[in-house]
Amino acid sequence: MCGRFFIEEEELNYIRQQVSLENRRFAAEAGKPLTGDRHPGDPAFVICPLPDGRTFLTAMKWGFKAPAEKKLIFNARSETALTKELFSDSVLHRRCCIPAGGFYEWNRDKKQFTFTGGEEAPLFLAGFWRKNSGEEQFVILTAAADSVMLPVHDRMPVLLDEAARRKWLSPDTDIPLLFQQAHDVGLRISEKLF
Repeated sequence: MCGRFFIEEEELNYIRQQVSLENRRFAAEAGKPLTGDRHPGDPAFVICPLPDGRTFLTAMKWGFKAPAEKKLIFNARSETALTKELFSDSVLHRRCCIPAGGFYEWNRDKKQFTFTGGEEAPLFLAGFWRKNSGEEQFVILTAAADSVMLPVHDRMPVLLDEAARRKWLSPDTDIPLLFQQAHDVGLRISEKLF
């Protein structure tokens, strides 16, 4: 699961070197900063593909509003996303990745742990988006936990290394095959101390 992540200016500077920045009015209208801790319902940066193969950085709201409910759906299981009516079209046609300095997870004892990438590089989380009531919204895909994550939680975001990120954003990718592949991003864990 992924219920909170963070991104700081240092990670954004790294990302800006890799993608062209497109400003969208959503970020200014939201009235919230786009760095620091991101919670479901917050605006956050996402990377989306352009038809020519390049990518751009924009802002969207984290979470789909569930039909006929008030709750926000902010994660989708990679194993079933293609079979869910709410997700399948977006997974097939509107994929994105979410840059993060890291993400948080809590164990059963309510201890908070921080997960970050290796070599101080940002993480890239697989996601997809849709436009609903004039608002662009994204969801983060999750998968079974790897050996680093498993002592804390049994689910984790789908993490993309550079090659997987290119495949994920390509319209020609075999999505079920990509879901089955592990992507080693050098995930590191630390306990959050208060």
